Amino acid sequence: MAVFLPIALLVGILLILIHVIIRAQFLSLGKLTKVMDKQDGMHLAKINELSSKDVPIEIAPFVFSINALLSRVGQAMQKQQRFIADAAHELRTPIAALALQSENLAHATTEQDREERQHVLQQSLLRLRNLVAQLLDLARLQSEENVSIQEISFNMVVQDVSADMFPIAEAADIDLGMLRQDENIIVGDKQGRLGQLVRNAIENAIHFTPHGGKVDISLYKQDGKAVLIVEDSGKGIPEAELEQVMQPFYRVMEGVQPGSGLGLAISHEIAQRLGGSIILANREHGGLQFKYEQPLL
Repeated sequence: MAVFLPIALLVGILLILIHVIIRAQFLSLGKLTKVMDKQDGMHLAKINELSSKDVPIEIAPFVFSINALLSRVGQAMQKQQRFIADAAHELRTPIAALALQSENLAHATTEQDREERQHVLQQSLLRLRNLVAQLLDLARLQSEENVSIQEISFNMVVQDVSADMFPIAEAADIDLGMLRQDENIIVGDKQGRLGQLVRNAIENAIHFTPHGGKVDISLYKQDGKAVLIVEDSGKGIPEAELEQVMQPFYRVMEGVQPGSGLGLAISHEIAQRLGGSIILANREHGGLQFKYEQPLL
């Protein structure tokens, strides 16, 4: 008993001390919890970081990770809010134009006048439909879950898209052709997104090439990567704007061709999801070079 009682008393005192110390150490976590509870879930982009002051050393890395996560969530929310605001702005103008054109149609005085105004209205509806389709496509890309990669032939993708775009180029008197093509280029694709990227590249090249110009396509292997190059004989893009044109809704200031400013943004999102990269550069003798690289399988 003389040995047991002091030991029992010591154990009891130690348990109390351990309880008090642990409670004091984790009191800061309770404060952090209250701070998180007070945050406005509707404004995650403006959420405040958690303070690591008075936090146990063992918990500090976890707090740092939470702050990093909050930062990424905030950036994602800002990007989403900016996208919604830009989309609303872009849709406002064509919708207002449609309202005016529909009123003008009602005031047509002759059958020929009515047909001309109806044609203008139909063209505006077509542009609005394409804009909405691109908006939905970009939104789906930005929120797309991880999708399994499928092996495909890059050669077949480029050939199929080129065949589809050839009548459009021919109608615009543009020489569309292949300069170079290596054989058996196998890459990964997700839900046909690579074909969409190739289509956007060739379609943009045709769109911004004047009548009588040319669009050249090259597809080859280099340093373990598949390389697609689409070159046109248009005006190109001012050097200061080359990095900005892949942002949603951005249009080249000197451009005269109408567009939604979403084609390159969609291609950029696709490239990121396929592990590839896009490089834009002006050609020495005029025109733009669209270069896409993706690892081979």
